Amino acid sequence: MAPTLLACNPALGPQPTTSQLYSPNQTTLVMKEKVFSITGEDFTVRTVDGHDVCHCKGKVVSAHDSKKFTDTNGADLFTLKNKMFALNRSFHGETGRAHHDFEVKGHWKMIGSRSTVTFKNASDGTDVELEVKGDWMDKSADITFAGREVAKISRSFFNVRQLMERCSSDRLHTLDRRGEAQSLQAVQLTDPEQYQVTVAPNVDLSLIAAICVSLDEQQEEAKK
Repeated sequence: MAPTLLACNPALGPQPTTSQLYSPNQTTLVMKEKVFSITGEDFTVRTVDGHDVCHCKGKVVSAHDSKKFTDTNGADLFTLKNKMFALNRSFHGETGRAHHDFEVKGHWKMIGSRSTVTFKNASDGTDVELEVKGDWMDKSADITFAGREVAKISRSFFNVRQLMERCSSDRLHTLDRRGEAQSLQAVQLTDPEQYQVTVAPNVDLSLIAAICVSLDEQQEEAKK
């Protein structure tokens, strides 16, 4: 069962507050590991109930060095760039508007992984640092702000019954000729490379998706 996370007030994230990128309710994202490192394919970040959040375009700039994030209408959000010469692998989210940029910086750790995410909060202009700690090989990590959990990454998946309970039947289920309920989301979640991210209310969902992509790239680079 997903943890219950407290809402952030004011809203937390570098992007301006919009209904597409911020939700007043706790949200679960479905992410896919190695989506860029192997094929460079494009990827749509969705919630577990099927709502598109943003698109990640790995081929637009470079499959290994830069990833472009756009909203569902195709408008640019930011480009996630690998800081090639950083001592610990880091990524910079560039928006074209410096006050909306962010950085994901990896830190050396004997066991597990640790990263920090820094940005100027769009809602109140304060400087923010998030901490990401966990075991990325197992796709398990906590994202915290001032010691409070704002997102949780987990390898565990929803089964079909949980999806039925969480999502409205008119969005997810179609009946075949034999009357058997089927779920497109359930089929997608059987992919062994997928994992879920629980996000607190009023947190920038595109930022959380970018953090996941950054951590995945860091892990792949460490294997080389």
